Amino acid sequence: MTIQIDMSDRRVLVIDDDEVARAFASAVLRSEGADVDACGDSRTALEYLDVYRYDAVVLDLNMQSEDGASLIPAIRARQGTAVVTHSACDASAFAVMALKSGSDEYCTKPMTARELALRVEMAIERRCDPEAEVVAADDRPSRRRLGGAVIFHDRLILDPYCRIAIANGVELDLTDAEFDLLVTFAASPGRVFSAHELREETWPSDVERPGLETVDELVSQLRRMIDPPSPGRSWIQTVPGAGYRFDRRRQPQGEAALEENIHGVASLR
Repeated sequence: MTIQIDMSDRRVLVIDDDEVARAFASAVLRSEGADVDACGDSRTALEYLDVYRYDAVVLDLNMQSEDGASLIPAIRARQGTAVVTHSACDASAFAVMALKSGSDEYCTKPMTARELALRVEMAIERRCDPEAEVVAADDRPSRRRLGGAVIFHDRLILDPYCRIAIANGVELDLTDAEFDLLVTFAASPGRVFSAHELREETWPSDVERPGLETVDELVSQLRRMIDPPSPGRSWIQTVPGAGYRFDRRRQPQGEAALEENIHGVASLR
């Protein structure tokens, strides 16, 4: 039997002690229509579990201050709640341990947004109907989707497919044009773009391509939205006489830095 899952009637709890990881996972699941709560420690998680009934819990097993696996029995005590665990450890023995502890699904960081959403859907559906096969709802109404891998730069995370952008732990409310322009910048850190090149590469179609003055205004808007609240170097640098450049020097050490920041990279990749 094949079932198309609509997560708009699902409630999910995300438990992760890193604010960026929590914001990212929450944003992914909300984009699928789920009602999401999030916390960073077991005490708060248990308080949530005592008050609300969740269809699923997404749990980081490698939280710095405690063992995430110790929460699984308490989650399991809530009848009908699916458990999706994740960690940075890709050893098969670790996955076996998680599944034996009661996890319905286990995934290794880094993971894509689609994988996270699908694993949550699969775990929920398996709880409802063990014989069901889950089909991803790729034909749901949405804004234009871009291809490509998820992009990480320090405290900035972009998922071109799900059109999610997170800066400094906060999901950004970007217009289509702002999001598309940010992806162009972030996908080529260090490259200098003229306004004309930004316009041509971000919007290939003449129909949707804005004027050069609009491109400059979009750059200004992005700076206001993505730069950290404290003074410092902007993500998008002006190169006099040439254009703009996404500052690669704000990127620490790629995946290794992200793993340190999220303690294993809970993300959409």
